[in-house]
Amino acid sequence: MPGFFGDESSATVGSIMITDVVTVQPAATVADVFQIMNDTGVRCVIVAEDSGKVAGIVTDSDVVFRAAGRGALSTISIADIMTPEPYCVDPSLNTNDAIRLMGEHGFRRLPVVENSKLVGLVSIGDIIRAFMQRLDK
Repeated sequence: MPGFFGDESSATVGSIMITDVVTVQPAATVADVFQIMNDTGVRCVIVAEDSGKVAGIVTDSDVVFRAAGRGALSTISIADIMTPEPYCVDPSLNTNDAIRLMGEHGFRRLPVVENSKLVGLVSIGDIIRAFMQRLDK
């Protein structure tokens, strides 16, 4: 069955991912992450160790729904509401496989790691933009 980008696609996650990923350390608070999201306009933050290893992922929905009713945002650790150990992909993963993985598991974003270190983030929007660019060619 042909993939999203056709059988001959050479598009990889690494060729379309963003590399300026917003990260926080596990010790950050929900208030810290809320402020970062507000200041930068991002809807997803990666929780990363000093080594660059991905510890978790936090979305704007997590901040709103998982922190609700738990007290002051400045007292809640981001580690308490993040999705721990999210599914990560290699930059060489074909975009066809990435979109299948997202669809099968309901992911909207995937951290991209190489040698156990965060190197980027790919979202459904990134894949759609890449697809639209291919259509325009």
